[in-house]
This record gives sequence, structure tokens and C-alpha cells, in this order.
Amino acid sequence: MLSVVGVAVIGVLLAGSLAVQVRAEAQARRNVAAMNALGFTLDDFFLDVARYPTPEEGLSALVTGDPDGDGARVPGWRGPYLRGDKVRYDRLEGQFLDAWGNPVIYWCGPEQSWVYAASAGVNGRFDTEALGTADFDGGDLGDDLLVWVEGP
Repeated sequence: MLSVVGVAVIGVLLAGSLAVQVRAEAQARRNVAAMNALGFTLDDFFLDVARYPTPEEGLSALVTGDPDGDGARVPGWRGPYLRGDKVRYDRLEGQFLDAWGNPVIYWCGPEQSWVYAASAGVNGRFDTEALGTADFDGGDLGDDLLVWVEGP
């Protein structure tokens, strides 16, 4: 009798562990899809505005035509470019969040000719200190997810 109960307990524990693993994998897939959507959205912005968002505008330029809040609308802006069901946007903080609720960082090169957005991944911290700086060379990202977009 005791062995049947023991087997049942082990079965419940294994099923719970499997459910956690399946949920984590689904969350990671959702994050990949969201970050890819963000990349396509940045391309849409580029096609309309002929540049990527400036560092000051950040990813907020994908949601509002006046990302600086100064009353000056971005010329050529035809957004919003991203629906809320693809990538979560925290309007209070003015930032996009990855699947784990961590801020997505945005970086752009000279004259906004290329940009990238990055998610810190499941561990919530960026695995390279150079990410978000001019020193970033695309090296080891650990569990971070990077979407690189370059204009023509």
C-alpha cells in the first residue's frame, strides 16, 4: 500500500515538473515571437519615416507619434506600429517588456542606420555588460535574445 502512495506522489511531482518545463518553453517561444515582431515593426517605422527611432525616442516611437511628449509629431509617422498582443508595452514607464516582465533595451547606431532591441531572457539580467553600448560586438549572449535590424 505504501509503495502505491509513493509511486503516486512521485508521479504527481514529475507531472508538476513537466508542466513547469512546458510553461517555460512556451514563454521562451512567446518571447522569440514578440522580439521578431518588434524587429518587423522597426522596419515598418523605417519605411514610413526613413530612419529608425532615435535613442531619445526609443521604442516609444512605435506606439506614439510624439514619443518625446514635446508636441512635435515625428514626420511621416503612420503608427501605431505594434499591437499590444505582440509585445507588452508599459505605458506608465514608456517601455516594452519581454515575456518575463523585464524591460527590452533599445540601441541604435550612427544616424539610426541600424538598431537592435534585446531581452534579458529568463534570468532577467543581461549576460554581457557591453549590451546597450557602442562596445557591443555581438559576442556571447547567454540566454539574452537580440533582434538586429539594419536599413538599406
